[in-house]
Amino acid sequence: MIVKLKEHLNKYIISFLIFTFTLFGFLSFFINKDVVDSILNYYIIFASGIAIIMLFFNNLNDFKWKNVNKISLIIIGITIIWILMTCFLGIRTGIETLKGLVNYSCLLVLGFVIANISLTQKDRAFLLNTIFLSFFLCVLIGIWQYFSGVNLITYSNYLYPGILGRINSTFYIATLLDKYFVIISVVLMYYLLTKPNSKFCQLLYIFCGIGICLTFSRSGFLIFAFVSAIFFLISLFKKQVLNVITVLLTLIFMLLIPGSTSSIQSGLNYVYSALNIPNSLRLDITVIDSFTDKYIYSIFDSDNENNTNSDSDADANTNSNPNNNELVPNYSVNTRNFYKSVGNALIKKYPIFGIGVGNYSYLVNTQNFEKYIDDSSLDLSTKVLYPHNNNIHVAAEIGYFGLFLVIASIISLFIVNVNFKKNKLLFFTLILFIFCLLLSGYTESVFNSKQYIFIFIIVFSLFSNKSINRNYCKDLVEDKNEIKVRKIKKGKEKVNEK
Repeated sequence: MIVKLKEHLNKYIISFLIFTFTLFGFLSFFINKDVVDSILNYYIIFASGIAIIMLFFNNLNDFKWKNVNKISLIIIGITIIWILMTCFLGIRTGIETLKGLVNYSCLLVLGFVIANISLTQKDRAFLLNTIFLSFFLCVLIGIWQYFSGVNLITYSNYLYPGILGRINSTFYIATLLDKYFVIISVVLMYYLLTKPNSKFCQLLYIFCGIGICLTFSRSGFLIFAFVSAIFFLISLFKKQVLNVITVLLTLIFMLLIPGSTSSIQSGLNYVYSALNIPNSLRLDITVIDSFTDKYIYSIFDSDNENNTNSDSDADANTNSNPNNNELVPNYSVNTRNFYKSVGNALIKKYPIFGIGVGNYSYLVNTQNFEKYIDDSSLDLSTKVLYPHNNNIHVAAEIGYFGLFLVIASIISLFIVNVNFKKNKLLFFTLILFIFCLLLSGYTESVFNSKQYIFIFIIVFSLFSNKSINRNYCKDLVEDKNEIKVRKIKKGKEKVNEK
């Protein structure tokens, strides 16, 4: 009994982490949301610490020096030491720095442990099912939230005419939920490219697109569109017709959601503006709204004409003009730029060790930025929040070298474990994970959002796991041999028929 439990303990522990980290936030529909979010932050660290200890002692042989990923171990060790140094060489040492050190240590060590323990192909299938099931429940909760209106975010409804609100489901905010959906889209892409006939996963991919649309997050959609474009092209190249149809159906469903075209257009406008693309070359997708309003939603809404002629909607439609780069209020853009400027000012003054890990929370809570910034052009009398940019946030706390070390630590989890020559698709998928992480960090401090970043590291480490990749390559060889055997049998049967 004990031996059997030991064999299955790895998958049970990791599965428990995935399931609870993803769905713990559901309690916010019954209990005060701030309380639930606060408990979740502490729970993630506590559960990760316990999991690390249990996984380590359950797999002692895997952590012997001859078996362990030495490059990853050394890089992660240097990173943790560097972060520890920032605690003492930053602007102050306090409870915030201790929390920051513990957060990063748990994150990196958990990733290292999961990437190096022994997992079988059955464990891999079990854990993939856990990822898919927890995602499926999360997106269903989000859809229920959208139509029920419970805890629905409605303050920005005027931006996208036709929406009921923005979902956050089991996550803290909508702009973290969409980043979680992006992680799942990459997992689904890889799975469907290896098993293109999985109807359930194709359905999940469509749900992923719908879920991202219901967050009405511009950055989430753009990253998802990037993943979908890659998925579409690879599927086309591999002649996987069902996957091609899945991507196209996902896009159609997304565009048919009221308000989604305005949200998507807003994201496109931001890209157009950032790249200085001429108006003549800019795509206008809001023309879809006139089609859906006339031929689809008018069937279900007898008051559609009256609603579209109301003053409030007229104002909203004016704001959603696709050629108007002011779709996002100037106030929101300017404040975010201001927060980034404050973060850059901190980096400029403390370029090597930063202000110390966790000390951004201290500054936001105390609002005494003026003590540590010399830039007189910044009006620090107004309230300053986090920079809404991961690179700036992390570099401000632990320096640019610290930021480089953290990213290098994550990359090191797979760079030795995954053989590029034997499994190019998996190697490419892990690169895509990293790329999506960096893109997600452009608008959010993702390393400081525990729920998101811990789910990311668990999923990423599972795909980087050395034993799974070793077994996967064996399975590929076996599959190829089976195909050869089948061809030989068919050839013999044809000869006998003749």
